[in-house]
Amino acid sequence: MDDAGLKKRLLSVLCSQAVGPENAKSADTLAQLVGIKQSRENVELRGLIRDLLFLGYPVCAATGARCRGFFIATERQQLVRYRDSLSNRIAEIAKRRDAVDRAIAAWDEMRAA
Repeated sequence: MDDAGLKKRLLSVLCSQAVGPENAKSADTLAQLVGIKQSRENVELRGLIRDLLFLGYPVCAATGARCRGFFIATERQQLVRYRDSLSNRIAEIAKRRDAVDRAIAAWDEMRAA
């Protein structure tokens, strides 16, 4: 199945089986339902989910203790929570990047001495 067909199939599965966070489906489950080969990180599936988001579909990722997986948002607040979760991840990645920058600077100072 081509990329457009896979996106259509994924959207159909999400809209019929993963509406709301209480019905979130794991990446492994979605890959199986869509017919994509499962992998450790499910890169292909996550790419399709990203594409659906870029097309404007309200796909969220639930990362809480109660439910984990992907779902179609049923409320604005679910999208806001997902956006905030992404913002927190971005901030944490920026902190690590800054720490690497400091390590590079220290490395350069040590080598220059």
